[in-house]
Amino acid sequence: MKTTSIKIDHHVYFDETYYDLKSFEKLFEQYNIKNVVFSPPCTKFREPEKSSWMYYIQRKLLMNYFGNFFCALISKSFYNDKEELRNFWKIFSNKQSLIKIINPDNKLLFSKIQNYENFKMWYWINPKVDNISDVSNEIEKFSKKIYGIKFHQYWHSFKTEDLNEYIKLADCKNLPVYIILTYTNKKEILKIIKNYINVKFIFGYGGFPMFNSIWNDININKNCYIDLASNHIDKEIIKKIVKLVDTKRILFASDCPYNFKNKENDFDYNLFLSGFSKIDDISKNQIISNDLK
Repeated sequence: MKTTSIKIDHHVYFDETYYDLKSFEKLFEQYNIKNVVFSPPCTKFREPEKSSWMYYIQRKLLMNYFGNFFCALISKSFYNDKEELRNFWKIFSNKQSLIKIINPDNKLLFSKIQNYENFKMWYWINPKVDNISDVSNEIEKFSKKIYGIKFHQYWHSFKTEDLNEYIKLADCKNLPVYIILTYTNKKEILKIIKNYINVKFIFGYGGFPMFNSIWNDININKNCYIDLASNHIDKEIIKKIVKLVDTKRILFASDCPYNFKNKENDFDYNLFLSGFSKIDDISKNQIISNDLK
């Protein structure tokens, strides 16, 4: 069954433990996804499916100040010094291990998609281990496939100030910036947004984990966008985002191939789109037709 045509899925993980390139192509054709922006994978091995009720609890907590503060505290206990999920938290991921990738493999992703016209990539930067010279050289080398640059502050635990030299590079090369936040000082984020007014910033996962504390700021600052990717948000959060943020600056992104599995254990875009059930058709059609570029 095909969905309504989706112009572009702005965030898909190229995780070959789920699908190889041909299988991804088949999936996108099945659901009428016209263009895709891939990210390198985030875990060394197949990422385990996390507990749905834990997602539910987290969403509820993050929507208020004290719950957000509590989530920030316990998040510090998730991983050991080898960036592996601690044994206690494996209870909520089917008792499976999860090991973060610290150096995202942009080179491998480029080599896989370079001959596919409808595939682009986020060049994923970890400021804690990358250096600006190497990043600049690779971006130049991979330029025909790079849609923009990506940061995952929650995953790589870097300081907001570490972004500056890379945002300058994005500004120079006219590239958008995709960022997944962490429990950070909002003033630091807003300072960067205002210092680089010509850079388009996309806040992934509905602005997770800051959520409603930053939605109005995203709407006010015209160089800011937001997506609705991942299981960190649900239909209630999507409804609230649509009320506060201009739908022309809400981008379609799925976080495929994670979560939203059908009976065949395949990613199902129709299940993902069920999260749009509490918004009107005009808003939905605007979102699925938006293209940052």
